[in-house]
Amino acid sequence: MGIKDKHSPEHQELIEKIADLEHQQWIHWAGSVLNSDVKLPYVRRKNWENRMVPYEELPEHVKELDRVWAAKVVELCSPNPKCPWCGFDPE
Repeated sequence: MGIKDKHSPEHQELIEKIADLEHQQWIHWAGSVLNSDVKLPYVRRKNWENRMVPYEELPEHVKELDRVWAAKVVELCSPNPKCPWCGFDPE
């Protein structure tokens, strides 16, 4: 069960959109690191290069890494009493 499955359907859609944005942000950041003078280990460099694709082309286990951060944004910004993972307490 992934992070998305722990949230309401409304939040699942939002998490996916934010995860895509998070990945775009990572591509921008990682690209600047890769093009800098920073020396990265060969394995890390290759791993990053392989992940510099559109979000929808990523394997699920990699998407899940972006979803973790996206879910944190959703939990912070939009409490929902129908979603037990959002931390909203109506009492």
